[in-house]
Amino acid sequence: MQFTPVRRLAAGATASALLATALLVPAALAAAADDLPGDAPILAAASGDTTVASSPDQPGEPAHEAPAGQPGAETAALAAEPAGDAPVAEPAPAPADAAVPRSVAATTASAPSAPRATLADEAYIAAGDTWVGTFAVDDANYVRLVALGSRFEVTMTDEAGNTSGATAANGYVDVGVYGGVADGDITVAIHNTASTPQEIPYAFGWDTRDIRAVATASTGSPVLSVSVYPTRGTTQLTASAVARIIHADGTEQVKSLTGSAGFYTASIAGLAPGRYLLEVDTLVLGVHRYAVRTVTVAAAETTPPTVTVTAAQQPGAGGWYAGAVDVTLTASDAGAGVHFLSWGVDTSTLDYTTADSKSVRITGEGTHQLRYQAEDWQGNKSAIATRQYNIDHSMPNVTLNGFAEGQEFAQDELVAIEYLCEDAVSGIQSCVGDIGSGDFLDTSTPGTHTFRVTATDKAGIERIVERSYTVLAPDTTDPEIVVDVPAEPASGWYLDTVTVRFTASDESGIRRIHYEYDTNQGTVRRDIEAGTAEVTFDRSQYYTLSYWAEDNAGNRSESQDLHLYVDATAPWVNMISPADEPSILPNGHYAQNERVVIDFSCDDDASGVASCEGSTPDGELLPTGTPGTHELRIVVTDVAGHRTERIVTYTVDAAPTQGGGSNGGVVRPGAQGGLASTGAQDVVPAIALAMLLLGAGAALVIRRRVRTR
Repeated sequence: MQFTPVRRLAAGATASALLATALLVPAALAAAADDLPGDAPILAAASGDTTVASSPDQPGEPAHEAPAGQPGAETAALAAEPAGDAPVAEPAPAPADAAVPRSVAATTASAPSAPRATLADEAYIAAGDTWVGTFAVDDANYVRLVALGSRFEVTMTDEAGNTSGATAANGYVDVGVYGGVADGDITVAIHNTASTPQEIPYAFGWDTRDIRAVATASTGSPVLSVSVYPTRGTTQLTASAVARIIHADGTEQVKSLTGSAGFYTASIAGLAPGRYLLEVDTLVLGVHRYAVRTVTVAAAETTPPTVTVTAAQQPGAGGWYAGAVDVTLTASDAGAGVHFLSWGVDTSTLDYTTADSKSVRITGEGTHQLRYQAEDWQGNKSAIATRQYNIDHSMPNVTLNGFAEGQEFAQDELVAIEYLCEDAVSGIQSCVGDIGSGDFLDTSTPGTHTFRVTATDKAGIERIVERSYTVLAPDTTDPEIVVDVPAEPASGWYLDTVTVRFTASDESGIRRIHYEYDTNQGTVRRDIEAGTAEVTFDRSQYYTLSYWAEDNAGNRSESQDLHLYVDATAPWVNMISPADEPSILPNGHYAQNERVVIDFSCDDDASGVASCEGSTPDGELLPTGTPGTHELRIVVTDVAGHRTERIVTYTVDAAPTQGGGSNGGVVRPGAQGGLASTGAQDVVPAIALAMLLLGAGAALVIRRRVRTR
């Protein structure tokens, strides 16, 4: 590795561009955890993004040793240049147990006897100025820079232009690039943001992809323990290693590590509590590997950490939350510092983090238990504490009885109401209505009013139920009633049935509709408790229908009458001759040209007969001139429109063709002509004819058919 002498830039100079590009991009530096036994590796990255620039592997440049007889020559080369007339601090002499020069390929763990160079130094920076230095690397797996102090910013840029940066926090900066770095110069810029000059201790470290020297260190203990693990792949290597501890004021302590191939360690006691820079220089296979980081030393103590708990949301008055709760656990330890922060929700098995704070979201309705504990770097543990969180994100329920939405009431009407509030999860914190449950609704003032009940559960969730009602002003107006009846027929009589419909209306509402009418069996009276009613008349009669309506205020309309004529029956025919129920003789048969007088009449028991007509008029002779079967049709119609048709069927027998004369001159009933004394001249032929017809099965009867409409 080669280091170019640093230069100090005035405020606003070129280095400002370096800061502007990635000042707020935190470095991410991780040293493969599976390579590290024991404690967390020194090379663990600070939080933030990682910028990586890859290039083909190049052989490492030879180490540059200090000139013979000039201890600390390379250390002097790392000192910052003065800005303007500012004096340059003389480099501190190398400690007595400093490591061998880098040109010496140490293969044992014995402490070197000659001083060595270091990549750790102090940068003197005026207020607002920027210190810039470059470090040459090749085949680097990572590069890292740590510095102590406050109010300064660091950027680090590789040959490919990839930049990582960070701002001092908690008294230090840790910034790096991990996972492959472009070969060439690494440019480091430290910008002093304070209003006064600062001397900022820093340490630069790197490691190659091939030969690794992963180091670990204790934190928060009275004694600082440092270990290093030199390896190539899975092969453990022999090396010599030196730990350099740099104080905040720039003073240093050097300690050699002892051990055997693959593992070297050292313990440094007597350090005052505080934060230090640590550089572990490992010489392995003739090549130096530098691991750097910040470490803390704490006095021995037995006080456990403390944990504070804060919730982002506020619970309701009953101690319940109305939704998910975001809880932040923050651990603090004034001595050794927080090592672990453990937590668990509704479980006795706790998760943990090495950070000193943790955000936990608690969800789901019901009661939850948050358990937490903290442990410092000296193994002091706080007692497991429990915090209960109750969550209810459901609305309460309200039941309101006593009236319906939009219901109307008379002024000063007594209306009792009842309501109930319930919540199945957290329970009810309050249940408040415009009046108490069981009291009477206010109906003293006419108009539309709203009654309200508000339920609040213990999570503070509200449900408001509103229901409107109307108080009617005193009503002194009679209701109106309208009758819907079919148009009266021209005859004045309704045929068969007629339905009458009533519709009543009033501002206070209809209490009932009343109607009544007389029948042959007595008076029919009905009260219908509704705004509509109907009645059907289906019997022949003359009706007088009386009706009226009554409103909810007791006002009654005047009684009115409706006159209805209903004819529900058809007229009929009274048949005398020819008889429709003939005797055995002549059995519906008439002789040809026999004289038979037609005799019938019509009748109706309601609207009366409008017409009564036969195919042969009443009083005329029945047509018997043509042998065969014939019909006599009689149609009667009443005034309402009913129609009845009656059909009488009779048979005319042909006159004999031999001997004898005809009976065309006979008029039934009665006989004329023939034998004078006995009448045998009529009886004998008649009997013979009857026997002939009956024997032949040819007897005909009079058919009676009646058609009615």
